[in-house]
Amino acid sequence: MAKKDKYAEVKEFIKDIYCNEGQGTYGYRPMWAALRDKGVKFAMETVRKLMRSISG
Repeated sequence: MAKKDKYAEVKEFIKDIYCNEGQGTYGYRPMWAALRDKGVKFAMETVRKLMRSISG
């Protein structure tokens, strides 16, 4: 059985912020801060892990 990705919605937020607000230059720390500004609260290491999984 295939598992649902519990971070799918957050990954979409990350992609949107990375492309639109960060112009492709945000690292995980500014991304973490931008997510917190939008009300999405995750640990910094989780954001880092998600950004790595998206990029490759």
